[in-house]
Amino acid sequence: MFAFFHVGDDCRLPARLVRSIRQHHPDAPIYHVTDGDTPTLKGVIRHEVEVDPDCLMLSRSRGYADLGLPDLTLYLDTDMALNRPISLRSALGEGSAGFCRRSYHRDAPFNGLQRGALYLDLHNQPLDTVFPYVGCVVATVGWVWAALAARHAALEPRFWSWYGDQIALREYAKHHPVVDLPESEWAGLPDLADDPIITHWKGQRKKLILPAE
Repeated sequence: MFAFFHVGDDCRLPARLVRSIRQHHPDAPIYHVTDGDTPTLKGVIRHEVEVDPDCLMLSRSRGYADLGLPDLTLYLDTDMALNRPISLRSALGEGSAGFCRRSYHRDAPFNGLQRGALYLDLHNQPLDTVFPYVGCVVATVGWVWAALAARHAALEPRFWSWYGDQIALREYAKHHPVVDLPESEWAGLPDLADDPIITHWKGQRKKLILPAE
């Protein structure tokens, strides 16, 4: 099964994600966690939750927890595309959680001056120290999301809009067994990865795949 979170009128990225999933898993259930105003996408199972536009990352964590899927599911960002069929059970073995382990720029300093300088206490720390796991790909079952959402909500409010999801992943992994899913394979950047399982069109790369409006 697959799931993603998207709110807003521009559904070009999630529609593209859904097409890539359908290409390799034509019969797989795909869940769209969203609010009541976002357009309905074809070929997905819609799950509406309360979304705070000022706290999107916390809303996403809570939305996935509310979805509560009991089976192993791959949760993806919408700026991604599958390149081949995926077997989560083969990837995780007997595990119940697989997190995307950072591959790129691990030693790069985190810029705490961005987003209104809310993260000065993290400024210049290595990315791999503060955010060893990337939130774009998570393979797990519903009860793990309940734990992640609880950890996320317990953080300071400044982490509810950004970065709190990655902190929750980091802290969960300190106390529970987690399978590392290498970012270079499971969220490969198109300019850096060689034939990844999933391509991540992150940041400005989105412009390369979006049709003109």
